[in-house]
Amino acid sequence: MGEKATSIDEYLDGIDPAFRPELERIRAIVTQLVPSVEETVSYRMPTLKYKGRALAFFTASKRHMSFYPS
Repeated sequence: MGEKATSIDEYLDGIDPAFRPELERIRAIVTQLVPSVEETVSYRMPTLKYKGRALAFFTASKRHMSFYPS
């Protein structure tokens, strides 16, 4: 993703479409487990926050995806 996304949806719109379903699945699982999660972008990665602190980051690179629980 060349440009800086300001939302998770914007980030997902800019990645390789092959990666999007799995990243959406991660997003849905975390949101289901923690319904009050806040969505944001931090360090140029989609970030799910709980009580103002990062709970999980996820991202796609050219050849792989990453998930970072915090």
